[in-house]
Amino acid sequence: MPKYSLFNIVILLTVLCAFQNAHGQTIQVDDSADSTSIAQFVEYYEDASELLEIEDILASNLDVSFIPHDNDRMHFGITSSAYWVRFNLDWSASNGTTTKILEFGPPKHVPGIIRGGIDIYVIDEAGNLSFNYRLGSLGNAREIKTLNRGFALRVDPDFGEQVYFRITSARPLRLPITLWNENSFRQTEMRANSNLGLQYGILFAMIFYNLFLYFSIRESSFLYYVLAVTSQAAFIFLDTKHLRYLNSDLNLNSYFIDMSERAIYPILAITALPFQRSLLRIWEHNEKLDKVVKIVLVGFGAIVLATFIPNEKVFQYPFLVLVVATIPLAFYNNYDSIKRGNVTAIVHMLAIGVFLVGVVILMLLQLWSLFPDNAFTRGAYNFSIIAQALLLSFGLAFRYNQIKQEKEDAQHLAITNLVRSEQIKDDLLANVSHELRTPLYGINGLAGTAIAELQNNNQNSGLVERNLELIQASGDRLTKLVND
Repeated sequence: MPKYSLFNIVILLTVLCAFQNAHGQTIQVDDSADSTSIAQFVEYYEDASELLEIEDILASNLDVSFIPHDNDRMHFGITSSAYWVRFNLDWSASNGTTTKILEFGPPKHVPGIIRGGIDIYVIDEAGNLSFNYRLGSLGNAREIKTLNRGFALRVDPDFGEQVYFRITSARPLRLPITLWNENSFRQTEMRANSNLGLQYGILFAMIFYNLFLYFSIRESSFLYYVLAVTSQAAFIFLDTKHLRYLNSDLNLNSYFIDMSERAIYPILAITALPFQRSLLRIWEHNEKLDKVVKIVLVGFGAIVLATFIPNEKVFQYPFLVLVVATIPLAFYNNYDSIKRGNVTAIVHMLAIGVFLVGVVILMLLQLWSLFPDNAFTRGAYNFSIIAQALLLSFGLAFRYNQIKQEKEDAQHLAITNLVRSEQIKDDLLANVSHELRTPLYGINGLAGTAIAELQNNNQNSGLVERNLELIQASGDRLTKLVND
């Protein structure tokens, strides 16, 4: 009998836990709180098949599969699964007119070619579906259009309490969920937009400044720099989903947007490598190394074509392999130039190092759930882009001074050669004049002596005298020409 009673107690507790889990954990809505992290209060279920619908999730046989989440942001790395998440909003402590902002992200997890996006569902007290919406579609008045934040919804007591959402992503799945006071959300959004505007401003200042220098001196390195930094600005624009932000006005094809957001990754390398090749003059000093650079560029070109294949893994894994192979190549290019005494290569190597630190932090943040997630790590990549652009521009200043010095040296050499050629010409004329003048002096002298002798002897030699006079006249004329 005691064993049977204990068994009943266990069954009863299990049923109670299952009943409790059927509704998810509860978040108390606090009117005075600026923000509340919700991710640590949710429960999630991994749907590896990606086939389950909300009706399947609400079925009782799947309730016990939800797992409590205990971190301040959801982080599942690169995954092919769909994740169902649920939580409850308790509005009992609010004044009844409270409006909050429920934010998913950043980053924004948007629909891709095959998969991706967040679908949100609200279940009423009777267990029926009262709200079904795809975040980012801007088809509901509750959704707020944000430039540099995540997806945001206005929620209030009328919104409901029991919330489910389904998320898939073609990129690493990292998702903070926050319940904001509206004023705090607006202030945070304004700071984020201001920082982004500053970032764009610095990049575009570098672009226009170096474009001006290119038109001034026609040096290809400056043009390649402009292309490289422009692609980085385009990457920020696409990676932060700003093209999607503008698409409500542009009405672009969603396939074009998907392709742009994927193709920008290999395009970054396609513009960066030619800039390094031009800056370091690799083809002039190491033909074999230059051939390797060209082969890698062809590889990234093939990656661009692979972005048109719907399955993102066909694009992702070869791209990562090629990037890992390219990093030591970029460093060796600089090392090879440093050995030749190229100061610009030192600055370029430092710029690559700073950029790679930002890339590594970004990848660890996206792929490793235990990596620290704070303002520094989240902003490290954007900072590295700015630092790289400034350092590369600084490196180009060395190149500009080098070109300027080369032009001055060329002008000095041209002037020296001109003076030397003038001296050679004068020497030539002096030598020719001397060589011509010497026999002329002899001719004139002899002719003059002969004439004088004939005149003194009073001989009748008129013909000889006239011939000698003609000789003397011709000699005088040639002497005058030589002197002129």
